[in-house]
Amino acid sequence: MNKFKSEKNNLIISSLQKQASNIGNYFLNDDEKQTNKKQILEPEPYIIRKDKLVERTKPKTARTMKQIFEMPSKYSLEKKDDEEFSLTAVVSLYRRTNMTKRWINALVNQTHPPKIIWIVHFASPISKILDQEIEEARLIAENSNITVFVNKGEMQLKYFGRFQLALQSTTKYVVIFDDDCVPQKRFLE
Repeated sequence: MNKFKSEKNNLIISSLQKQASNIGNYFLNDDEKQTNKKQILEPEPYIIRKDKLVERTKPKTARTMKQIFEMPSKYSLEKKDDEEFSLTAVVSLYRRTNMTKRWINALVNQTHPPKIIWIVHFASPISKILDQEIEEARLIAENSNITVFVNKGEMQLKYFGRFQLALQSTTKYVVIFDDDCVPQKRFLE
């Protein structure tokens, strides 16, 4: 008796599956139904699938500098305040004193100034001096409506700390500087 019920259930299930597949084909003509069945029953041959995959994953030839410079750009200096072109500058300090003000001035006076400046120093032997310099330099940036954040720590994170900040940035573009290279006026443009 139990065996009979399971066979009956299997028959009902297969009947329902056929009806469900026919519902999808209800609005198709006979040719389309045949094509659908053929596609379901006969997948693309391996060689064709392989060729398509190889074509999609082929490395593209690198562009030359000339081609890159000829590409149209959406950017213009008039759009520097647009959210689309806002940027964050991450400046890493370590042992150089009297550089913080110079850095802030260089970034504030850019033709395209950053929206946010992160100043980072990790395991610096002169961290107290850097903290004082940062507080003085912060006033310069605040007068220019630029937000300055400071990230410091006693563990030497090297470049990982800077890149972690870059990954968490809210702006579309990020530029990362070491304290030994101060940018010229049009660097960020």
